[in-house]
Amino acid sequence: MNKGLYVRLPEDQSVNNRLLKSSILSISLLAVLFNAQQFRACAAAGSVSKARAAETAPAATGASFFRDGDVPIVLLGDSITEQREYTTFIECYVLTHHPNWRVKFRNLGWSGDTMSFQRRVNFDTGLKRDILPLHPVSMTIDFGMNDARAGEQGLDRYVEHARKLASELKKINCRFAFISSSPEEKYEDAPGGSHYNLMLEKYTDALRAVAEQEGVPFVDQLHPFIKAIESGRQAGVLGKDGAPRLVPDAVHPNWAGQLVMADIILKGLGADPLVSEVVLDAKRKSVVSTRKCTVKTEKTEGNEILRFSRLDEALPMPIPEDARVTLDIPSLSVLSDLSGYTLRITNLPPGDYHINIDGVKAASHSADQLEKGVNLTMECGPIKTQALELFKSVIQKNDLFFDRWRKVQLFEVPKWLDDANAEASRQAELRRLDSEIEKMEKQIDDLRRPKPHQFAIVPQ
Repeated sequence: MNKGLYVRLPEDQSVNNRLLKSSILSISLLAVLFNAQQFRACAAAGSVSKARAAETAPAATGASFFRDGDVPIVLLGDSITEQREYTTFIECYVLTHHPNWRVKFRNLGWSGDTMSFQRRVNFDTGLKRDILPLHPVSMTIDFGMNDARAGEQGLDRYVEHARKLASELKKINCRFAFISSSPEEKYEDAPGGSHYNLMLEKYTDALRAVAEQEGVPFVDQLHPFIKAIESGRQAGVLGKDGAPRLVPDAVHPNWAGQLVMADIILKGLGADPLVSEVVLDAKRKSVVSTRKCTVKTEKTEGNEILRFSRLDEALPMPIPEDARVTLDIPSLSVLSDLSGYTLRITNLPPGDYHINIDGVKAASHSADQLEKGVNLTMECGPIKTQALELFKSVIQKNDLFFDRWRKVQLFEVPKWLDDANAEASRQAELRRLDSEIEKMEKQIDDLRRPKPHQFAIVPQ
């Protein structure tokens, strides 16, 4: 275990129980550790974002923002980051596209937080307690939803602390990117249906200016997200006055909305969509070209037109069913942006075909579709299953880290509880969670390794 990722707090450093989420607080665990009768917990609903309608400009990185050796990558933000959903998509993108990279991700989202770290006592405390002990190599910073509640009067404070944070991160040689807030989704006569998005736009413009002055990447997710809401409503994919929605409570995106966020952020940070690509000639039963995979044609069986083995260098990005509606929004192109797992077959006789993978039907396409090429991300059978298992494991690992950081490391022992063993119990629990996180990361490393598969093209 890389012990540099975790640092024991001084005994006088703690956090108020009011900052813990009641929905996930483990009462039984705390009772065992501290012999307490009852613990109060609440979640301050952090604010979310806005948007207009425009494409986000790619960050001027020249290459992917994330790199091999980023241990750790810290994802900093408010309650939307604390949801651990768009961050899970970002993490899974990096893990699947780069299975040999040495990377670790740590989510430092805090419900109700702002650029000035108002939920972390104050800026200096948040920096020294939550960020610096992790020794971040790279970081995304996503604040604004709560900051903009202060209106134009709070804009200077937002800019001041963005600059201050940039200065502190440069001191430790941390590579970082500023991300604008996501939008609200309502049904008013305004961008994204919310007049609050107009204020978020001012904060977005201000953050863009800070990023330009500091010479760091900036991603405007506000405007593309608003465009996704509006184009989805126009196409009938999203409800014009109700469900389905991307932001059900107007502030916190669901899995579909979080995929919109991840798509915009990754695209803005220079993500390469290519997973792997195969072109075959059905008439000659030969491999025409490949990228990022090894393919070998084999002797056909029964009525098969083609049979071939395929070992990819990467996995397609996992996209759960809860987020699938995002793929139908006209202004978005999630698969072509993030997960190009393609197959093209030329010179097939006219008709419709099944694509079997390891003996199981995974997809069906016409000869014309296969001639043009198909993206199999959402229909690649056991390969998709492996990617979704990775997705679940990443969620589990991130939940463990949240428990470790917020429920144990920052837990404040009540002053009325005079228990000499409380700190020893805390340290024992930290070691247990460290071990569990390490096990999960080993499991994740195994799940991100592509496996060889047998493909067969069979007439329907």
